[in-house]
Amino acid sequence: MQSSLTTTNDLFDFIDQQATLLTATNRLSRYLLARYDENCRAKGWAAWRRPAILPLKAWVADQAGHSALSLNILTTAQELHLWETVIKKDLDPLSDISIRVPATASKASEAYRLLRQFNTSFSPATAMKDPRAFHAWQVSFEQTLKRINYVSQSDLVSLLNDAIAAGKIKSPELIVCAGFDDLTPDLEQLFGTLQSQGSRVLHWSAGSLPEPKITQWPCLNPEQELHSCARWVRGLLESGAQNIGVLAPSLNFYQEPLERIFRAELDPRSAVFPDDKPDVFNLSLGKALDNEGIIQAALRILTVPSRLHYEDVSWLLRSTYLSGSESEASARAQADRQLRKTRVAFWSLDALIRYLKAQPGIKLFIGFLHRLKTAALPSSKRSFGTWAEAFLEFLTSCGWPGERSLSSRELQAVLHFKEALGQLAGLDPISGPVQRSAAAAKLSQSVADLVFQPETEASEIQIMGFLEASGLVFEHLWVLGMTDDQLPATPDPNPFLPVQLQRHCGMPHANADREKLFADQVFNRLANAAPEIVFSYPLQVESVPRRPSPYLNGIDHIEPPMAPSVSPAYCHNAQRPLREWRIDTKVQPLMSCTTFAGGTAIIKDQALCPFRAFAHHRLQARGLERPDIGIDPLARGEFIHKSLELFWAEVRSRRNMIAQSTEERCDRLRHCAEQALDDYEKKYRLTIPPMLRHSEKERLIGLAEEWLKTEENRPDFTIDELETVHHVQVGRLSVRTKIDRIDTLADNLKAIIDYKTGLVNPIDWFGHRLIEPQLPIYCLNQNQQDLAAVVFSVIRPGTCHFRGVMRPGQSWPGLTDKAQQSLFEQFTVEGFDGVQKHWCESISNLGDEFSSGHAAVDPVDPDRTCRSCDLVPFCRIREQSDALTTL
Repeated sequence: MQSSLTTTNDLFDFIDQQATLLTATNRLSRYLLARYDENCRAKGWAAWRRPAILPLKAWVADQAGHSALSLNILTTAQELHLWETVIKKDLDPLSDISIRVPATASKASEAYRLLRQFNTSFSPATAMKDPRAFHAWQVSFEQTLKRINYVSQSDLVSLLNDAIAAGKIKSPELIVCAGFDDLTPDLEQLFGTLQSQGSRVLHWSAGSLPEPKITQWPCLNPEQELHSCARWVRGLLESGAQNIGVLAPSLNFYQEPLERIFRAELDPRSAVFPDDKPDVFNLSLGKALDNEGIIQAALRILTVPSRLHYEDVSWLLRSTYLSGSESEASARAQADRQLRKTRVAFWSLDALIRYLKAQPGIKLFIGFLHRLKTAALPSSKRSFGTWAEAFLEFLTSCGWPGERSLSSRELQAVLHFKEALGQLAGLDPISGPVQRSAAAAKLSQSVADLVFQPETEASEIQIMGFLEASGLVFEHLWVLGMTDDQLPATPDPNPFLPVQLQRHCGMPHANADREKLFADQVFNRLANAAPEIVFSYPLQVESVPRRPSPYLNGIDHIEPPMAPSVSPAYCHNAQRPLREWRIDTKVQPLMSCTTFAGGTAIIKDQALCPFRAFAHHRLQARGLERPDIGIDPLARGEFIHKSLELFWAEVRSRRNMIAQSTEERCDRLRHCAEQALDDYEKKYRLTIPPMLRHSEKERLIGLAEEWLKTEENRPDFTIDELETVHHVQVGRLSVRTKIDRIDTLADNLKAIIDYKTGLVNPIDWFGHRLIEPQLPIYCLNQNQQDLAAVVFSVIRPGTCHFRGVMRPGQSWPGLTDKAQQSLFEQFTVEGFDGVQKHWCESISNLGDEFSSGHAAVDPVDPDRTCRSCDLVPFCRIREQSDALTTL
């Protein structure tokens, strides 16, 4: 091939002669089109013919579509699907080996393309296991192509070459190739055929610049490297520079931090206040389409299971991409909170609809659930195209993509999603009918494979990979990541082709020699791509030391000129503004003397932390519940409470209990357990799964029987009150309480009992704040002289006993006078009456604190209190501690 064009003017002269210009990349094609238009305007032309400047791949596909060939060409999506089908058929269902079919299909397609590009093949007889498997897939793939009368894109160059050689397609008079570092054998053969048919083929390169200024700059890590580059770019922009290039050998590695750092340095306002304005830089590498929130929502809606986890339900209720997301937003948020309170982890669609029907203001969401239920029903197999239409129709019926106006980025993402649906429909000619789940999985895969890059306005800053920069020239260039493992790159031969074959043919990434040859070409091109070039590299990546590329040997270490950082985070830290701290511990006192909602939990929260009581009971600020799998401990506690309440409501005394036969007691407990479970289902409008309900009922019966045996070891008692509501005056605060049980003992004294299924410790009754004030509060409404005991009934499998305090001489399983006296002495309390006096004073103080508005962030035990508190982000106790430390 001739190689005589080195200037842009020479190139444009040939274009004016109606030459066909074939470029190595899409970007170079757009770049040369723009330069040609500028050249025509500079000549004063008012109009000009659209030049034939296009990527080589597009030209080959266009020529292959000539009527003389009449080829049915596989799209990329069709080809990958065909490879996946071939591979799946070849897999042994009994084999222990599992492979990722989509990734394997991609590598197999690459191997097939390499064989076609280098006009070669291999015999499976002498090949290793993976190449032998690929050879079998290749045979099946080619047979399928023949059967359906399609051709692979990898075969286009060869077919076009044969058609031109046979005179079926007229060859252009003049062809100019631009930006090619290397030509594969099939392309060399094609261009040779074009020349033999009378075409004139030229090669254009940007040429060499006279004495470009090249420097290198080592940085501590990639983050520092990107910060330095961004500040260098901003300095150039402020000086009026144009056409600035930033290149990286592995743009995927740099993409996330690059976007963040460049935005902070070049457009600091958008880093703090994100908006829909286009970026001030053009990043060539897009992201997978399924990274976009609006597309994630579509896929999640299409793949909602018939049995939903509560997090799925919560997401659907809060999603902004469904109908009613704006008009029902508040009601849906309330429904989400109420749903979490049921503490149910999984919901069927029927149960969910039944529960939510009682929630006001979410009619549109209920309608969505009905549509979801219909879509989730089993269906017959359909074609991919039919499923694509059904998916779009279903999403539209659900109100996707939402009621609010979409941003430009979201609109573009929706268009790309519809393109993915079109690719799904394009599988019809090569695939039969499939189930809905298979079609949805294929759509998800297509969306994950589809690269999304929003269209942006032209920018002075171009960020791209090494290969995309082929043929481009910049005024200023910074090359990132110039480490010894990137240029030259580490060999990475295709696993499905024999390594010796790849080395013999000189295939890409085959061995170190091939990578060195390619790296030489790339570096020579980069070193002539701008008058001013900075090569940088990190000294370490993720704490692993890195060395500079050998191509940087002999290049001067000179720090590039960098503008001062304007990153919001840097400026905030650099200026170190003085913080004004004001610790406000008082809120408006309560003005009403009516009973305050919250019960004994108010006093407990006030004891644990005053701010916690204020936030929970006056602001109604609480963390959202997180249901667990199965039945959670709180629900199980409710079950045993209710079962025992129902049992004692009929039995009423110890004498009646021991008078029952074993069968009678068992029947009574079974009935009580059934009733407790029924009441729970009715309260939360749900149905416990049959197997789970049966196991829970048996657990309740066994635990209740174990507890009643403990009750048998007590002296005679009669139950006076069960779950009775009382209004208690706690200082200036009136609270509503419900006492589990009040028993009358044989000596006519009273005992207050509270059931507990968790761990409790009476020590919490003796501190300056009562961490467990529930039972002490109950005592305030009672005549202290009539009380004989205040105890917890600890109901746990294998450890049923009483914990609490009692008057001397009382008999309670688990309590002894000696242990109690030791406890009194430890806290210097004078007997049972002294304990009640301490409770009265302490609880009254806590009630007065809450009423007066005392709301200091002051946990009684930070480690214990804050560990499980749902308000830590709200009270910001950690920030307060740091501030007090520095003051």
